[in-house]
Amino acid sequence: MSQLDYETIYNIIKPCGLGPAKAKAILELSKILVKKYNSKIPASF
Repeated sequence: MSQLDYETIYNIIKPCGLGPAKAKAILELSKILVKKYNSKIPASF
């Protein structure tokens, strides 16, 4: 997910009605998971 751009993520979640803010949040979260947690979701997440 972190390799996708904002527009691609937005188009994926658009049918769910989640909007632009959620696309931005998903993109930022995926970057954090890659950078801080070596692409693995921690158990405490």
